[in-house]
Amino acid sequence: MSQPTTLPPQFAALAPYLSWALPTTTERMRERLSRSREEVMAFHAATAPHIDSIVEYLNQYPLEEIPAEAQGLFDLMMAIGETAIYAEWLEGAGEPPIAPGMGKRIQMLWEPVAR
Repeated sequence: MSQPTTLPPQFAALAPYLSWALPTTTERMRERLSRSREEVMAFHAATAPHIDSIVEYLNQYPLEEIPAEAQGLFDLMMAIGETAIYAEWLEGAGEPPIAPGMGKRIQMLWEPVAR
């Protein structure tokens, strides 16, 4: 699956953040880990206020029937959710103190398995 390049028109203001709209948890985690604290906090600050309207829009579709034109918005919403704990709970300070290095271990666990 390729990375989306558009959003539904009412979410055009979020287009600068499409680079975060990746299709897998592993890709989104890698994106977050590759960004500075400031970039993650800025992403969260810019996108979090749109959560309610994004959820309302996406809720009109069953999960397995999200149309192609809304897939980027769905992936972006996943990125917002996956960065929220980092931005809100940890305030961008890094990994939870009880689990140093956990992000790297989780990243390895999510690597695709050759079949």
